[in-house]
Amino acid sequence: LFLFLSPAITMRLIAEERKSGTLESLMTLPVKEWEIVAGKFLAALGTVVICMIFTVPYAISLWSLTAPDATFDWGPVIGGYVGVLLMSSSFIAFGMWASAMNKNQIVGFIVGLAFCFALWIPDRVAIVLPESLAAVAQYLSVNYHFENISRGVIDTRDVFYYVTVTAIGLLATTRQLASVRQ
Repeated sequence: LFLFLSPAITMRLIAEERKSGTLESLMTLPVKEWEIVAGKFLAALGTVVICMIFTVPYAISLWSLTAPDATFDWGPVIGGYVGVLLMSSSFIAFGMWASAMNKNQIVGFIVGLAFCFALWIPDRVAIVLPESLAAVAQYLSVNYHFENISRGVIDTRDVFYYVTVTAIGLLATTRQLASVRQ
């Protein structure tokens, strides 16, 4: 779902501003490019968090349906929410980059979807690759890291991966805006 939702959220963030001409006035303000990118990123991430809040009743419903003599394991639930937040942050970062490269928001959506798909697919094709390449393909996939976190085990390697991928997307977006400013 977030493979499609994240590019849909980000497709207008910068592309619409370029198309309507408001990006030029935004760039003349005394703000740095990274501040613009950070503000738009946090706004998009906030939208995702609001979407995630609406799913909390499902977790509470599952907890309430647990047998009286059994315990409900909140680890996978919390891990799932953390994993979705980290995964969507990387999708948002690359969706913003796609939006910054285009004036048309539909093209920004399609390019953002292609970026997100490129981050998601490597572990799916790893089964046909030699073992050495399969391990690299698995590590490059957001899905592989999400599956680790969604089990309830938050490993620093997985968090580092998502932070790195998000930082690369935000850096690319910042550089794209810097080239627009010049």
